[in-house]
Amino acid sequence: MAECSIVRALHSPALLLLVVLACPATVPGSASALPGKAPHRSLEALRSELSTGDVDAVGTATDGLIAMGSERAAAVLSDFVHLGQPDALTDRVLERLVEAPFPAALPLLGELTRHRRAGVRRMAYSALARLEARKRAPRVDAAAVDAMLAEGLRDSDAGVRGRCARARGERGAVAQLDTLFRALERGVPEAGAAIGRIGDSAALAHFHTHLGTRPIDVMLAGYEQFLARAELGEADKLDIVARLGEVASPTVKHFLGRLLASTDWPPKSRLRHAVYETERRIDDGNRPEGARDGR
Repeated sequence: MAECSIVRALHSPALLLLVVLACPATVPGSASALPGKAPHRSLEALRSELSTGDVDAVGTATDGLIAMGSERAAAVLSDFVHLGQPDALTDRVLERLVEAPFPAALPLLGELTRHRRAGVRRMAYSALARLEARKRAPRVDAAAVDAMLAEGLRDSDAGVRGRCARARGERGAVAQLDTLFRALERGVPEAGAAIGRIGDSAALAHFHTHLGTRPIDVMLAGYEQFLARAELGEADKLDIVARLGEVASPTVKHFLGRLLASTDWPPKSRLRHAVYETERRIDDGNRPEGARDGR
């Protein structure tokens, strides 16, 4: 009789609701059953997972520490790296830091920019470039990040220098234009586009002085960025086109043709007319001999 009462009670909607609320993990579609929803892990549990020496486990533990976002979590990660890990484990930590910016890890990233391996330095600078201030503490010291990226422009590895130059432009670091010009003069090709992203009219005038002394592809990358800037005046942009018309190489002709095709020009644009006329006048070497002479 008692068993029948229990069976009838289990068919009660109210009782079933209480069972569901008490055991959400047993219900398909509940938050606990969703894939990708990792349970909260303690710092010590994540520290232990780091020490397993397994690449995937290290990646998972790093993600957990990044999710915590605290200085204590960053200290656990720093302690792990400072023990001198195999390359594969150090690389996995940095891969995760590049994918998910971790402001509290700024000191660790600063150290890794001086690592013996250029690949580690490149990833460290990539992670630095992605750091941004968050609403929660700790906030990023933007000046410190900019100073580190400027230092990277002097790295012995061309890939590191290029990554830092791109980052300077992406971050809009106008205060570091002088550093970017020095990088351009030292042969860092990415510096050209970075200058074009952030330079003003004065920077453009300085950039012009390198036309003819730097590779044309580097200069065109910078000019393309200058021409795309809405805040740069039309006179400055017309001057760019005029100077490129003086170079008059097939590479410039191709650049101007691509610009014509890819830009959404306003009606009766003086700049579009200048680009069109300049591109049309440049000989690409394929015209008949009479056409080259103007006949």
